[in-house]
Amino acid sequence: MILIITSLMIALSAQSLVADQTTFICASKKDQVKRTVCAIQVAKGVSVETDSVAQVLSKDLLLTDYFETSIKEDENPFSVRTCKQLFDEGADFLIHVSQKKQKTWLRSLFFSELPDVEVVFARAHDGKVIFKTDIPANPVDRTDGVHKCADKISEQALGLKSCFQSTLAWCEGGELLIGDPLGIISKPVVTGEKLVFAPTWHQTKPLLFYSKAAQARHVLRSINVVNGKKQLCVKGKGLNMQLIYNAEGDKSLMVMSGGKGNSELFISEKDIDSGEMVTHALTKNRGTNSSPLFLPNGDIIFCSDFETRSPQLYYLYNKTKKTVRLTGAGGYCASPSYCPESDSLVYTKPKNGIFQLYTLSLKGFDGKNYPRETQLTSDRGNKTDPVWHPNGLLVAFVYEFINTVGKQERQIALLNHRSKAIHVVTRGSGRKGFPAWIDKAWWHAQA
Repeated sequence: MILIITSLMIALSAQSLVADQTTFICASKKDQVKRTVCAIQVAKGVSVETDSVAQVLSKDLLLTDYFETSIKEDENPFSVRTCKQLFDEGADFLIHVSQKKQKTWLRSLFFSELPDVEVVFARAHDGKVIFKTDIPANPVDRTDGVHKCADKISEQALGLKSCFQSTLAWCEGGELLIGDPLGIISKPVVTGEKLVFAPTWHQTKPLLFYSKAAQARHVLRSINVVNGKKQLCVKGKGLNMQLIYNAEGDKSLMVMSGGKGNSELFISEKDIDSGEMVTHALTKNRGTNSSPLFLPNGDIIFCSDFETRSPQLYYLYNKTKKTVRLTGAGGYCASPSYCPESDSLVYTKPKNGIFQLYTLSLKGFDGKNYPRETQLTSDRGNKTDPVWHPNGLLVAFVYEFINTVGKQERQIALLNHRSKAIHVVTRGSGRKGFPAWIDKAWWHAQA
């Protein structure tokens, strides 16, 4: 039983490392892609909070790889003349960041609250203001406000879908944490456990499912990340993990072993006659089955070693229950994640002894031929447990490598699918694992 659990954990887990600071560690090929140039002007003599808004806004825009930014301190207020000067210097847009004045001197005397930060986004060629927004100065609301502003700039300038109104979850030993996409603000939502692993999000509710180690079993629990309410989901023998709901919320998949040795997939769905939820085994192949996920058409992707000695990716047709292998018999393919925007899977697979990230396109898949495989990464350091952002631009994963001072680290990182640049999110010596992404800002929600 221990060997089976260990092999399954390897198939799920992310053996990954990272550098000590939140930074880009792979540069984009800037000579090959045209980027929109945003000149960020910060009013001279502003507060640390105002400067922070400019810095984080620049990081957000750079992370998309669709923008180039420059930050410059300027004593002049926003003006059409300044916009046109910047346009002559090559800028497409001006982002002017300044500190708002307190409404009254009396309020600033008796209250310690900091003044808001004003952001003006304007076209450079004619100075037309596209929008203005006020961002609170306190750290949590400020981070949320900057991410909203970056999304609005991306949408208004280029029509891009939201990147930053989302929440990352990950495990670190006996803790389960959530944070904003850049890891600026993070907080533990589960603490004090011996081991927690394999978190998954409900698609519409602020529920985070996770497994925790217990004697002779892995207990599946959930936590509402807004109000902190915990609930026991499954307490059977052996493995109980990876509870996944479909987009409609009327079906779920999970992995259970029942104490019998191998792990199988189980599906819960409404019975047509009774209308009640009924759970039954989806696989009975005596292999190690894991990482199930729903496709929009109701079909299922999962990982299994029932045909080969190493895990492969499989496609299960919901109507016929026919199973087709997606990856070839060679190699070790694990931890698939689906992106509806690109209709593709991202997963991990070793090459020359290092786990790299790959994608499989499901466009035009007919069940007869293997879909096209593309390698995303090739540099040093294991990259495992990948998970797509729903917009298809970013992939979160566990990154493992030797840092600049010769020590091993294991952190959560982001890969830009467009540029292949890697951005490290987490910090500290703790070994991170199992990233999970939801396209909602639950990290900022209040009860």
